[in-house]
Amino acid sequence: MSGPSLRAANGGVPAKLQFFDASADAVAPTPTTPVVVVTYADNDLANVPTQLEAALSTQGLEALRHLASNVAKPSRDAARKFETHVKISENEWQRIALCVLPSHRPSRHAAKGHPHALADIVGSAAGGGNAAIFLLLKDPQEEGFAACCAVARAFPTYSLKSSDVQKSERASSTPTEVRIFVDLQGDLLSVGQGTVGPKEMNFVAAMIQESAALVDMPTNILQVTSYVKRIEELVSQTGLPVEVKVIQGEELCTQGFGGIYGVGKAAENPPALVILSHKPETKSSASVCLIGKGIVYDTGGLSIKSKTGMPGMKRDMGGSAGCLGGFLALVNAGGIGQEMHCLLALAENSVASNATRPDDVHTFYSGKTVEINNTDAEGRLVMADALAYAVKHLNPELLINMATLTGAQSSATGLKHAAVFTNLDEVEALAVQAGQRSGDLVHPLPYTPEFFRGEFKSEIADMKNSQKNRSNAGCAAPATFLSNHIEPYLDQNKAWLHIDMASPAENKGKATGYGVALLFTLLKSRM
Repeated sequence: MSGPSLRAANGGVPAKLQFFDASADAVAPTPTTPVVVVTYADNDLANVPTQLEAALSTQGLEALRHLASNVAKPSRDAARKFETHVKISENEWQRIALCVLPSHRPSRHAAKGHPHALADIVGSAAGGGNAAIFLLLKDPQEEGFAACCAVARAFPTYSLKSSDVQKSERASSTPTEVRIFVDLQGDLLSVGQGTVGPKEMNFVAAMIQESAALVDMPTNILQVTSYVKRIEELVSQTGLPVEVKVIQGEELCTQGFGGIYGVGKAAENPPALVILSHKPETKSSASVCLIGKGIVYDTGGLSIKSKTGMPGMKRDMGGSAGCLGGFLALVNAGGIGQEMHCLLALAENSVASNATRPDDVHTFYSGKTVEINNTDAEGRLVMADALAYAVKHLNPELLINMATLTGAQSSATGLKHAAVFTNLDEVEALAVQAGQRSGDLVHPLPYTPEFFRGEFKSEIADMKNSQKNRSNAGCAAPATFLSNHIEPYLDQNKAWLHIDMASPAENKGKATGYGVALLFTLLKSRM
């Protein structure tokens, strides 16, 4: 491993986020701390929560109300920022920013509260130092969780710019603190059928930031071995009973993981399957399994990518980072009342003399044989082994796998919505609702495996790994490949949810931490 060392969770410029109830007792920001107020244009701020009033001088509150009443004009679809500075003393000024959310009501496939518009603007409004952000929403219970997650996404935590590293080293003992006050009006944030308070929100925000930092790390820093080490560190930091099992290198081959081993065997750092398990004190009859694709870099293998298609492939482990973050956020928040497992299939799809070739045939953990006709369709190979392991050993009643699986995802559902593929109507509805509650949006694909299985026909193996007709549902068909490895499970009509989040995993060149809030919301909603 060359280059800078693997940094702690917050990479170059750490920003510590803390969430509070704006109307409850808490340590109010000092009058010199920059204040950011997020609200709608029709809020004249005549009545403000206790903590906001304490954070502003009399002149500051007047200036904020002036912005709201006389200056701020909303946009239809974007959030807008308006700023002023108020003199506190002879040598001190306070910066006040008003972020006005879009005037247009979110459409039926968007999240309430405009979290994507909020994420685009709130980070710059807060600036680079300490700040206090106040979320004054119309319906904090319905809009608040997605808004809080949007704030977490607005503060990316990984940077190796020399100026940022120097700033981080100077401020290492006192990291930037951003306090977020939500005007809860006495209630808790709604996550589907459940609720969370500021304490749980802190767990989710921390894992959104951690997940994004992992995805932003270059592969000369985050390869399989260092990723495994980071996972073990994060589990240890919880101080909670989470079992960690790692199957790595030749042991994968010995135990029959032909998919994971075949993808990662050519890399210097051997592939691994990491299994995390959290069990409640009361034994549950069945479990929930999260399975994440962790391709730390994807060259395409011998079916090598082009010079323009390869940059950005460090993000091909985004599904594993989202699953890891969602799992740890749930563990920290008390679990889900039943066994929960997180399986991370980690590999680097590299090129060497021992790399998997097109025409090779591998035997997978499911016992199925696969003829490789495209080494750049590798994510499904590692995921298939992890899914089969979960079904065989962990007694799941709900399987959720998440991956940056296909380039076709953006054509199918766009840049903001992940694509979901599931065998049960109720799981599809739960996923869509969780997406709207969290801001990690999803949209369903047609679940018709019978239309796609023929795409993978092989004359010498049970199947090929890449479909024959690339224009035939290029996002849904690869999900069908996964289903071929868990057929006994699906034949029992047990729940399976596949999430392809290739595009929403990043925005403007930075990771979003996608999936953490979605999985947290989805599984909390089932409790």
